[in-house]
Amino acid sequence: ADGWSVKVSFLQIYKERVLDLLNPAHMSSSRGSEDPGGLRVRWDAVRRCFFVENLFEFECSSVDEVLQHYSTGAKNKQMASTNMNVASSRSHTVLVLTVMRIAAMGDADGAEGAAASRQVVSRLSLVDLAGSERASASSGCA
Repeated sequence: ADGWSVKVSFLQIYKERVLDLLNPAHMSSSRGSEDPGGLRVRWDAVRRCFFVENLFEFECSSVDEVLQHYSTGAKNKQMASTNMNVASSRSHTVLVLTVMRIAAMGDADGAEGAAASRQVVSRLSLVDLAGSERASASSGCA
């Protein structure tokens, strides 16, 4: 049986901390502290890639569901003011969409009738980098 799966995660890098914008418990604990803890960035030697440990990832069944998670994460972003911008994010954010396609590869084999399948995984990372906002004028070096 062919099928699709779409998952979304959303993180923020703020003051050298990685924060999960879709984990309400993580966000509430970080807001009440001057020095919030962050998630760890790890190396997966088997897959040969970096990943963020314990980052929430939600499976979505529609575009509206993806947009709802984006909206929730955007509301959870840490913000601070500078001389150039009252509501500056002063952070980097990364929204990751993971699309997995499972495709059947021929006839069923074995007694249970399980067909061999192939998985193709694609990741789209949308990155919003903090702007300098003309750093010399912003006095945002808190």
